Amino acid sequence: MDVSVVIPTQGQRPALLNQAIRSVWAQKLQPCELIVVVDGGEEVCECVRRDIAAAGLTVHAFVPTGAPAGVSAARNLGVEMASGAVLAF
Repeated sequence: MDVSVVIPTQGQRPALLNQAIRSVWAQKLQPCELIVVVDGGEEVCECVRRDIAAAGLTVHAFVPTGAPAGVSAARNLGVEMASGAVLAF
């Protein structure tokens, strides 16, 4: 089963984002893709990218939205990008 996981975030808590990403990859059923949509921020992307790469994990897309648009807009953007048959948040 192809599962796409979308994590919308404001990027203000990189430690929690790292924990969420690690939790996704710790699941028994592995997703076909993991998409992180950063609502209104880009700076957290680099910090989290380094930590995740060092752990040997993969995020298929880090998507900075630029100006804050809210969690619903971030989630919708992730849904538009997802290719899996099933979505998980």
